[in-house]
Amino acid sequence: MSKTEQVVLSEIEIATQKAFDDATELKLSGAEVEFTHNNNTIVLKQNAIGKETIFCNGELVSTKWALIQTKSTHYFSQGTTQYKIFVHVVSLLKGKIAVYLYVDRELVAIKGIGVNDTEYENALDKMIWARFFKGTAKFLITLIPYLIIGYAVGYVIGYFF
Repeated sequence: MSKTEQVVLSEIEIATQKAFDDATELKLSGAEVEFTHNNNTIVLKQNAIGKETIFCNGELVSTKWALIQTKSTHYFSQGTTQYKIFVHVVSLLKGKIAVYLYVDRELVAIKGIGVNDTEYENALDKMIWARFFKGTAKFLITLIPYLIIGYAVGYVIGYFF
């Protein structure tokens, strides 16, 4: 990853954290996020059972079920402008959802839904450690056959000597 990509990634993480600081509260009935771009009002409605619906100027433009997914993407266009809405469920337990609005492949706005706290940063730290342990676990699993063979050879040597 180049330095430019790292800077852009950290800027997105900072913007996401700010979005959570300004977050609207998640209700049991679901969530609603509203963006405004070039006189277009874009509304994401997400209910508690995973149905995501996108409206642009009151007109339905996209619907998707994301019951077991933590990430979903919606594409639609309004005139010559291409829109992409990326929804990331950061924490199912806390109900934290980050919603990213891209216009013509450029990130324009981020809004967060959930609790106003700093546990999102802790979740990022846990994800980094989880990646480390996941890689270590794969390495250790490849050693299991050698462990079994070593145990069997040791047992045979110990039995006869």
